[in-house]
Amino acid sequence: FKMKFLFIFSYFVIFSSICLAREFGETEITTEDGIEVFQNEKYYLLKKNVVILSDNFNLRADDVKINFDKNMYDIVELDAKGGVNFNSEEFKTQGSGQYLNLKVSLEEIRIDGLKSELFSDDFKMFSDGFIIVNNSNGKFFINGPNSRLINESIYIEAESIEGIFSNNNDKKQITYLNIVDDKI
Repeated sequence: FKMKFLFIFSYFVIFSSICLAREFGETEITTEDGIEVFQNEKYYLLKKNVVILSDNFNLRADDVKINFDKNMYDIVELDAKGGVNFNSEEFKTQGSGQYLNLKVSLEEIRIDGLKSELFSDDFKMFSDGFIIVNNSNGKFFINGPNSRLINESIYIEAESIEGIFSNNNDKKQITYLNIVDDKI
């Protein structure tokens, strides 16, 4: 009887994991307290221990608000708070912080909070304040205590680091920097 039960249980676990696997082009969202949709206001809330897995973007956070345009998949803006960790294949960016704001059409990302981090293939940004990067125009702003900018040829620590990068041969090169710090 034990052997038969173990075999049936093993078969169920394997079959369930195969059936629940995410297919290419699909987005998997899990939450502990569910989803609230506000159709007229064009946003929805994902509550408590949110995990979003898709082909180009993965996100983990305590709570997420997603604004949409025509339908729920037409995402305009995303706000996540509480223990945010993300990885974006589309923007070739990953990071973490206490708060994340992503404006999709502007290709702008903002991360706030202690030990905020934003990494790409070409740079690393850190701050206990906030980090803003706009991939469409190349502007970035790092502000607050413990702010740092690191790439292969630059290491900067300052209260405020503002700059612009350009894309040259799929590589981001910093073309402008403005650094402010009382200790310089």
